[in-house]
Amino acid sequence: MPHAKAMIQQPKVPSSGLMPAGDVLIRAKEAITNRDTLVELLAKHTENSVETVADVMKRPFYMDSRRAKDFGVIDKILWRGQEKIMADVVPPEEWDRMTGVKIADPF
Repeated sequence: MPHAKAMIQQPKVPSSGLMPAGDVLIRAKEAITNRDTLVELLAKHTENSVETVADVMKRPFYMDSRRAKDFGVIDKILWRGQEKIMADVVPPEEWDRMTGVKIADPF
């Protein structure tokens, strides 16, 4: 929608509370691994460089619909009359097939 917002940010780490230091370290390493994976996926699918994605993810990155489209996190901005556009949308199963997603364990 034209007035919608999108936001990307680094993965969050659950509160550590009174955990042993070793557990905090494990969570921190997992958060870094998750962040790196997310950066790589966003870079690949938005066609931005890894450096660009990593840079904007240092802080929450808010985008209006036009900027989100330019950045590559959305395909289209829908408005009144969207029924005609939605009729052209590829079903999820076809999208998965086109992008090479393989379902490891179907429900």
